[in-house]
Amino acid sequence: MIYKPRLPVILAAMLIIAFGAIAAPISENRSAEPKVFHIVGWRLPSIIVLRGSWPDQEDISNDIDMGDSTTVDLDKLNSELGSEEDSDPPTRFLATILSDLKVGRVELSGDRLEVEGIADASKIESLKKKIETEVLHRGQTLSLKIEPPDRAPFHWAARKKAEGQVTLEGDVADERVRAKLVALAQGISEGNDVVDRMTTKREVLPRESTITETALAQFKVLRDGFAWIYGRRFDLIGSSHKFAGVRNGCQVMARIVPDGIECRFVQIAAWHYYTPARRGEHHYFPPRRIERHEESRRRSPYVPVKPAGLAPQAIIEKSYDPRVVDLFYATVRKPNENETRAVGDSYSGERDESLHFGRARVRVPEHHHFGRLELPGGFSILTLSSEQPDQNKHFILRSVQSLSQEQWDTQIDAIGPHEALVFVHGFRTTFDEAVYRFAQISFDAQFKGLPVLFSWASRGEVAGYEYDRNSALVAGGAFLDLLDNLKQRHGISTVHVIAHSMGNFLVLGALANWTKTDSNPKGQLIMAAADVDRDQFIQVVPKVARMFKGLTLYASSVDRALIASMAIAGGIPRAGFVPREGPIVVPGVETLDATALGDEIFGWNHNDYAEKRSLIDDIGLLLTRGGHAPRLPQVRPMPETGVARYWRFAP
Repeated sequence: MIYKPRLPVILAAMLIIAFGAIAAPISENRSAEPKVFHIVGWRLPSIIVLRGSWPDQEDISNDIDMGDSTTVDLDKLNSELGSEEDSDPPTRFLATILSDLKVGRVELSGDRLEVEGIADASKIESLKKKIETEVLHRGQTLSLKIEPPDRAPFHWAARKKAEGQVTLEGDVADERVRAKLVALAQGISEGNDVVDRMTTKREVLPRESTITETALAQFKVLRDGFAWIYGRRFDLIGSSHKFAGVRNGCQVMARIVPDGIECRFVQIAAWHYYTPARRGEHHYFPPRRIERHEESRRRSPYVPVKPAGLAPQAIIEKSYDPRVVDLFYATVRKPNENETRAVGDSYSGERDESLHFGRARVRVPEHHHFGRLELPGGFSILTLSSEQPDQNKHFILRSVQSLSQEQWDTQIDAIGPHEALVFVHGFRTTFDEAVYRFAQISFDAQFKGLPVLFSWASRGEVAGYEYDRNSALVAGGAFLDLLDNLKQRHGISTVHVIAHSMGNFLVLGALANWTKTDSNPKGQLIMAAADVDRDQFIQVVPKVARMFKGLTLYASSVDRALIASMAIAGGIPRAGFVPREGPIVVPGVETLDATALGDEIFGWNHNDYAEKRSLIDDIGLLLTRGGHAPRLPQVRPMPETGVARYWRFAP
């Protein structure tokens, strides 16, 4: 049987052929239209952010000379512009400009290039000449303004990552403004992960401080984004789960922008319209890659957020959450550079030659029992899951914020303390464990001065005893530098020191060779479960005793860490261990036998000891009132008749 096409089918085929013949030239004409680049780049000391179109990520990344501090935020909001066939992409030229600027902004829109920023005075003329020559070669128009650092206008920037971290950089008027911005950022950040790289600049105007708060407040409703302020102009870009894109963003922001500040552009995109480029594909997003979801159609127009509507988190002001312990730290641990790290993994167990500074914030739970350190733990067979953090039940590490020494000094000056407490942790302790333990001690002892953690490079492993001991030995100089900073730079009259376990080996060894008598701490030295050779302890203590108002040793016959230390050291007795004949007694030192309190003094596995608060109560009284034992009724003299040689916690 021979098939004969029906007339309607033949006509349909003819129409398709005719339409294709007409559409082909149209398609060719469209593809022949010149593509116009629109690229914006912002440069800060620690980051470069790029928005726009470019043919190749590696091509531009290789041209940005910033070493390990470089991060390039590839545009996930972009359109179809850019092509790998471009033989001379403008992005290469823009990247070289960004490399030469300390701080700045470049924008290429069609044939117009705008450059503004700060550069070394010695580089400005050559950089201007290079830019002008290139622009002339490309036939573009140019707006160019580059200033040396001493003539630089006000500049400030903030960036929020999708995972919640907020980074602040640029100028602030004073520490009050810094504190307010950091507090706002903590309220915005998920997990209160805030990186503060701001510097004090006295000539900042009130309206400039206001626009920083206004720009930062927008991150409350943005999944990620970047705010830039330079002089009196600002940019805001970001993506949102909830809001539709903003074409006339500056008209929307005009409702809350202070007078005298010019909005350059605002771009809010629906982040889930776009899928990321697969390996080997270009890093721009043509229309065919757009995925429209039902949720996208239900979004409302963007509404700017007023900073007054945000509740800042606690940092310095005492009027905020009283259960947040805000402590400073100094550490010789090597920073953990992994971007996916948890908040408490900011520092590793490896040694670093530099002394790093910062602040950490820990929230104490409502149901906290004095003397205990409540942390999530315990695997449930019924639920097949481990316990999740609960701020009502557990200590929560809110944030770890690294600071330069200048920032550290400025923030301590803003507090103006007259008294400080330095905690030096012991063997087998990670950075976050030390932060948690010191926060618990500070809170339970109700210490009202400046809490400062000195964290040396312990690997936090049982098998790392020799490594930890060597780390404690080489960290002594940094510990003395910290004491000198607190006494001489900040004029703190009284500095108390609590040393635990191997931390006593570090503290006593460093102080025994210290010659700066004008930097003597003049507070209390509290030695808990001292992992120090008894003979060395007897020899060193008289030298150290002259530097403090009082020395107190808490010893134990059942402390597991000390028993393990003696085994590793060949059975040599430790100063913090209580043998049958009784604890070590040295003139100038009050010794208290804490055996009855459990098998670990300040131990991580707190078991029996943690159920009792006698030790922390005694430490609290020693720090706040001073004086001699006994400070508690359960502390009894030994022997009970005659002159007491030492003191003992009654069972």
